[in-house]
This record gives sequence, structure tokens and C-alpha cells, in this order.
Amino acid sequence: TSALCNACRLASSKTSNPIAKRQFVQSAKEVANTTANLVKSIKALDGAFNQENREKCRSATGPLIEAVDNLTAFASNPEFASIPAQISPEGRAAMEPILAAAQT
Repeated sequence: TSALCNACRLASSKTSNPIAKRQFVQSAKEVANTTANLVKSIKALDGAFNQENREKCRSATGPLIEAVDNLTAFASNPEFASIPAQISPEGRAAMEPILAAAQT
């Protein structure tokens, strides 16, 4: 959770898009809050292992999974995904004489 939240903060600081900044910060908050709720449920289950506490743990996993899925969908947007470098046709043409000279 900590690493995921730190990644959100880093992504927020690196984008110039104000909407994306807010979305990354909000995603970090949602992941942190839903994780805290799950941990609370797990502690209750540890204290009293019964069906009610098991159900609370099960219920607490849903919002965490949803928060992570939402973050994954948002972060997978092409705006944030790495794009491999490509050489333009003009760049390739400019390189040809240099490469040809290096091969001889």
C-alpha cells in the first residue's frame, strides 16, 4: 500500500495536468483508506474468529480491489504509460550516411 501510494504521489508531481494530479492524489487516499479498513477488519477477526468478523473481512476486500482497479485503469491511460522511442523517417534518413560510414 505504501509503495502504491508513493507511486501515486510521484505520478501526481510529474504530470502537468491538474485533473490527473487530483486523480492520482485521490486514488492514493482511496487505496490508503480502504487498506486501513481492511486491516481494522483483520484485527477484529484476529481478536474474535467468528463468521461475522470473517464476513466483515470479506466485505472490506471489495472496496480495496475496486480502488486498485480504478487506479490501474486510470494509470494505464496512454497519457501516463511509457511510450517507446521511435526514430522519425527524417531522423532515419539523416542517420544513414553516418551508419554507412561506420560500416566501412
